[in-house]
Amino acid sequence: QENDGRIYTVTDLTETIAVLDGNHPLAGCALRFAIRVLAVEEAGEDELAQADSPITPDFLRPARHDVHGGGRRDH
Repeated sequence: QENDGRIYTVTDLTETIAVLDGNHPLAGCALRFAIRVLAVEEAGEDELAQADSPITPDFLRPARHDVHGGGRRDH
């Protein structure tokens, strides 16, 4: 899909095939962060409600592929 926020890297290219890598460029790398907490605030009612049912952006949801060719079959 266009503009879904994903970034792909072409890892191999032939006349008929392009192999794409959808992993983040830092996938597999060890990362260290130095942080300093500047403030702590109590969560509001809206934040607490959202924590119980977080909203996942569409681009982070797994892609669903119709493996049955158009008909829905639940397994």
